[in-house]
Formats: sequence, structure tokens, C-alpha cells
Amino acid sequence: MFRKFTQSGFCSFLLNGSLAAQHYFSNMSPAFRFSRLLLSALPLLSLGFPISHAAEPTSPPAADVFFAPPTFHLPKLSPDGTKLCALTRFDDRHYALTLIGLTSKQTTTIIKAPELTVLNYWWKSDDLLLAMIEGEGGRRLFQTVDLKNGQLRALDSFEVYGRIEFVSDLPD
Repeated sequence: MFRKFTQSGFCSFLLNGSLAAQHYFSNMSPAFRFSRLLLSALPLLSLGFPISHAAEPTSPPAADVFFAPPTFHLPKLSPDGTKLCALTRFDDRHYALTLIGLTSKQTTTIIKAPELTVLNYWWKSDDLLLAMIEGEGGRRLFQTVDLKNGQLRALDSFEVYGRIEFVSDLPD
């Protein structure tokens, strides 16, 4: 019996010495035979793991929660990858500029005022942001935010009226 196992191969031994299985598998590459062996062993492997049951069905969220505007808008990663800045909605019409430290998990609101909304912002360095802010009446102005000391500084002394289009931050 041992001699028959070594001469005809494992597959033919399992099939009671039939040479048909040996002939069928002899023309296949070793990689294909190995993949067939793995596929045949998968049901046996699943016997050792507990069967997970489906989660209990939950009720759908309320319509006002489902259709509410997003809390975070326009997230951008700092050049060094340690901070994430995003616009956060704090009422129905206004966005604040919020900084999230990815290593410290600390959240800081940088620009937030009831009469102002942050329209956009750009990372200029790891510790410097440029923010475009809109006030009541459509007045737009630019401010720099120094993250080292938290100081806001108006970039220019004039207000911008109308629409300004910027080139994308993304490379071509």
C-alpha cells in the first residue's frame, strides 16, 4: 500500500488507486495543482472558525440627519502630514476653520465668528495658512494664520468685491 502511494501519487491514492486522477493532474503545472489543493481545502479551514451571524437590522436614520449638510468640508493635509485642516459648519450658513493635530488628536478652531464664513484656505507652509473670508454684504478678505502663535493678520488693506477664481492646488 505504501508503495502504491509513492508510485501513483497522493491524488490517485485517494481515489482508490485510480490512474485516471494521476493522468489528469500530471499535465498541469505545479502552481495550478497547488491552487486546486488550496481551493479544495477552504471548506475544511472554515470548520475551525466560528460562524458569524448577521447584525440585527437597525432603523434608518431620521431624514433631517440623513439630508443634513456635511460637518466637515474641504479637508486638506498639511505639507508635513502632521495636521489636517477643514472647514466645519457651525450654523446654517457659516463655516469655521478647524485644525486637527493628527499625532496629538487635538482639535482647535482657528477662525470662527457669527458674521464671518471661511470660503477657502491654502497651506503655505507647515505652520502658515492663507484663508479667504467672507463677511456680511459679500465682503471678502484674505488673512494669514500663523499656527505657531495663533496670530491672524490681514494680508491686504483693501476688501475684495466680486468673485475671485484660483488655480487648483492639485498638480497636473
